Amino acid sequence: KKADFVATYADVGGTPPDGYIMTVFMGRLFVANGFTLYYTNVEDEDDWAGGGTIKFNDLITGMKVQGDRMIVFTRTYNQGVIFTYDDSFVLSTPLKEPYERQYGCLAPKSITNVGSDAYYWSDRGVVRLGSENGYDDKGLPRPMSLSKNIEPSLEFTNKKYRARANAAYWMAKQQYWLSVPYGTDQFPSRTFVYNETWESWWLR
Repeated sequence: KKADFVATYADVGGTPPDGYIMTVFMGRLFVANGFTLYYTNVEDEDDWAGGGTIKFNDLITGMKVQGDRMIVFTRTYNQGVIFTYDDSFVLSTPLKEPYERQYGCLAPKSITNVGSDAYYWSDRGVVRLGSENGYDDKGLPRPMSLSKNIEPSLEFTNKKYRARANAAYWMAKQQYWLSVPYGTDQFPSRTFVYNETWESWWLR
């Protein structure tokens, strides 16, 4: 028998963006494509016509929801997206915070959730972004470097293909695993492992 899928298609309204970096925040679906962050109407992930866009000054490389903020990582900086309420407690459209903050993210798949924190690979090395790591002058989390001892080794990664790196967090062992294109390799070939208990790294 021949399948008939005609009835399964529908016009979702607007133009759905083409992107693989996405998350859900405050009842909206967010999708990044290039320098633009697209979002749907509230509580309707199919309604792009009722949503909108937010422009950034660099290529978006990742997103992480952290409490009442969504952190948008670009190649060179990170910036928060928030919502506010008016006097009638009506929720606003998504708003970009006014400040661009250090540090950006080199590889979308290097971002991992570790409790309420985020670990990711940046130009500063592997950093930890979380509320308990200290605050800047605006009262927002300040990232903390985790990889000072292996920065010379990270310099041997293939700079052209760093965006292909990926990572995972092994909760039972409290370890962050970062696989990178090493030397002249174009795909992840070596893995750096960070042990939270010992605050140390080793290369696999």
